[in-house]
Amino acid sequence: MKPESALIQARVREVFRRLPLLLGFSLDTDLSLADVEVHGCPNGEWSERVYGEIDDEISALVAELQSDPASELLRGRTFARVLQ
Repeated sequence: MKPESALIQARVREVFRRLPLLLGFSLDTDLSLADVEVHGCPNGEWSERVYGEIDDEISALVAELQSDPASELLRGRTFARVLQ
């Protein structure tokens, strides 16, 4: 495994660890958040605060890796939680 790929895997695992409601997310080719999937909310919808936390965490991931060669491995990708 390339070091860039290992770095992305480690950071994405950390994002999913910090955000237990997050099931998956996609980034477009501009590294903008394209889609987010979260666990269903038993009483309706999650608050804007929850979505804000998700956006902040994923934005931090992209910002951290954007200047790294690893950022090319993020473009246009979908990441999903691994169920064990």
